[in-house]
Amino acid sequence: MRILNFISNSSLKLIDVFKELAEDSSEIDIAVAYVKSSGLDLIEEFMRGKSIRMIFTFDFLITEPECVKRLIDLGCECREYRTAGNDEIGFHPKLYIFKKKNLVRIIVGSSNLTAGGLLSNIESCIVIEGTQSDPIIKKILDWFESLWNSSKATIISQKEIEEYISKKREYERKHQEVDRILKELKGEKGYANSVIICMSKEHDKNDIYDRLIGVPARSGGLFFKWVRNGSRIFIYYINHGIAKIVKAIGQPFISEEIIKEWEDGYIIKGEKYPNRVFTKLIAKYKNPVTLEELVELGVRRMDTGKVICTAHLRHSVVPISDADGDAIEHLLKVKNEKK
Repeated sequence: MRILNFISNSSLKLIDVFKELAEDSSEIDIAVAYVKSSGLDLIEEFMRGKSIRMIFTFDFLITEPECVKRLIDLGCECREYRTAGNDEIGFHPKLYIFKKKNLVRIIVGSSNLTAGGLLSNIESCIVIEGTQSDPIIKKILDWFESLWNSSKATIISQKEIEEYISKKREYERKHQEVDRILKELKGEKGYANSVIICMSKEHDKNDIYDRLIGVPARSGGLFFKWVRNGSRIFIYYINHGIAKIVKAIGQPFISEEIIKEWEDGYIIKGEKYPNRVFTKLIAKYKNPVTLEELVELGVRRMDTGKVICTAHLRHSVVPISDADGDAIEHLLKVKNEKK
C-alpha cells in the first residue's frame, strides 16, 4: 500500500482526482454523510456504466431527495444508514473506494458528495493505493462491507423517498414562520421565551435542582444570555431526551450553595462558578422526547436557524421558537397519554 496524494482543494481539486480514478475503475463504493445534486452534477458523467454502491443518511434533512432519485436512475444501489435515534452517534464518513480487478484506490478525508466538498471547500483528504489483500486496504474494504450489510442500512425504496420529500416540505413550510421570528428575535437583545437546557439525569438526585436549573457557565452569564423571567425551559437529559418543562421565575445568579457543590467540578476558562436560575415545575413526564424526534419535528436554534443536533445539546442553552416549544410540549403529552 502507498499514499498517492494529499488533497485540500487548493492547487489540486478532489473532483479532478475523482474523475481520474472513476474513469479507470469498474466498481465504486461510497460512504458519505450527505449527498446533494451540486456534487452529483460534477461526477455524474464519470459514473455511468460503473457498478456503484452508495450509503448515506437522511439525518437532519440535508441529503437532497432529487439527488437520490438521480443516483437510482443512474443504476446506483443506494442505502440509508439509520442511527436509530442514538443521541451520541451520527453517520459522518467520507470514503470513496475505486476498484479495478485486484487494484484498489481510496479517497478518505473530510469531503462530502457536494460541490463544496469536491471543488471549493478547504478540505483534507488523502489518496491511497494497494491490492485487496493489503492489510489496511482490506480493513477499509471490510469496514465498508460491515456498514453495507448492517441492520441499520436499509435499501432506499421509492416510497421512502416520497416520505422523505414530504418530511422536508413540511419542515420548510413550518419554518417560513420561524425565519420571520428569527429576524425579530435578533432585535430583542438575544432573549427567548422558550429554550432547551442540557443537563445530566444525576442533577435530579440533588434537592437543590428542584428549584435551580442551569449548566456550567462563566460568571458573565455566557450560557444564560437567552433566559429571562417567564422563559419556558425544556430540560434535555443527556442520552435520554426532554422529560421536564419548567418556567424561569428569577434572573440568572451565582449561588454560594452551587459554588460549593461545583468547586471541584467544571472549570471553564479559569472560572468555576456556574450560573443558575430559579424555576417552577410546569410538567414532568416519564416518556421523553428524544433527539431523533426533535429532528423530525424540525426544531431549530433561533440564533442561527440551524436544526438542533447532538453538538448543540451538550452543556448549553439553545433558544427555540415558541412554535417549536409548543410542538415539543404537544408531543410530550401525546407520548404520555394513558392508554
